[in-house]
Amino acid sequence: MNKKVTELFAKTGDYVKDLNSNISSILKKPKKTVLKKREFDVDTFEKVIDKYHQRRSCRNFFPKEVDFKIVYEIIDASLRVPCAGGIQNIYVIAIEDHHHIHDLARIHGEQGWAGKAPLMLAIVRDNSEFEKMYPHDFENLSLQNSAYVSSSIVNLLALTDLGCCVIRAGDNEKTCKILGVDSSMSVDCLIPIGYSDDLPGIFSRFPTSSRFYFEKFGNGDRGGGGHH
Repeated sequence: MNKKVTELFAKTGDYVKDLNSNISSILKKPKKTVLKKREFDVDTFEKVIDKYHQRRSCRNFFPKEVDFKIVYEIIDASLRVPCAGGIQNIYVIAIEDHHHIHDLARIHGEQGWAGKAPLMLAIVRDNSEFEKMYPHDFENLSLQNSAYVSSSIVNLLALTDLGCCVIRAGDNEKTCKILGVDSSMSVDCLIPIGYSDDLPGIFSRFPTSSRFYFEKFGNGDRGGGGHH
């Protein structure tokens, strides 16, 4: 064993001893000193909500390379969202090859503009484990996980200076072939990402009061409609 390797093992041993010592000291402390109550940051909360209100689907992109570190952090956080049945069946593929991006966009003819995005994410779903555990309702449960991950990615991107849009993947067999995905899996959607060239204006939506109720469908009165 050469000198450098010996030194590395020695340093690693010291690190492990220090780590074990730190863990032991933490475990000996009362829980109240270990677990700190997280303070609610109202300012940050309001800024996030405001960003969500400003979010727009982007269909035009600058020919500028995306900061992938930001996108990776978003993917990493989004793969930690709740998962139905405790089953992690969603995969994310990042596509940077311009030819592949163009080909994926072309599969679904109406979404040709997506081929100009500098980066595209594919949300891939594997039903196999769900089908074994929940044979009568595996599709719905599996789709829930896909929705959780993709919506998290879109919402977190809204907090950055990057724009995105969600498009359906088109022909699953052709899409899987380009991405090297087994045909037994499903590519649920594609998310083209880039710096916005032309964001649309405010998108008119139905008022929240017409889509949000208490206790029963159609009841807009918080004090009514429930059991007393």
